[in-house]
Amino acid sequence: MALTLQILTTRLALVCKMDLAKICRTQYPRVICVLLWVTMEIAIIATDLAEVIGTAIGLQLLLKLPLLAGVVLTALDTLVFLLIQKYGIRKLEIFILILLGAIGFCFVIELFIIVPNGVDVMKGFAPNIN
Repeated sequence: MALTLQILTTRLALVCKMDLAKICRTQYPRVICVLLWVTMEIAIIATDLAEVIGTAIGLQLLLKLPLLAGVVLTALDTLVFLLIQKYGIRKLEIFILILLGAIGFCFVIELFIIVPNGVDVMKGFAPNIN
């Protein structure tokens, strides 16, 4: 559903040369526009809240951190990303690339530690009904 809405919004923007918010502002009365704005802000807050709580729970499960510490760490993480973005989008992309490289490096190290059976790994890629 969300992908369909994004595709339709993109098509609308390409045809009308305006984004969805501007089109709503021109087509709907002010009361409806304010109601749409408040609804969207609530949706943004809800998704951000789910992300923060999910990260805090993940940190609690992985590192035994208290939930409050996980929330604070997630907030600091967000502020670091915003600070890096202030210095340019390329710096943010490089930082994210470094993080992804660290994840890949750790994955390769785990593969050398575990030494999985290649046949069993390939069986995992084959679809089955079990």
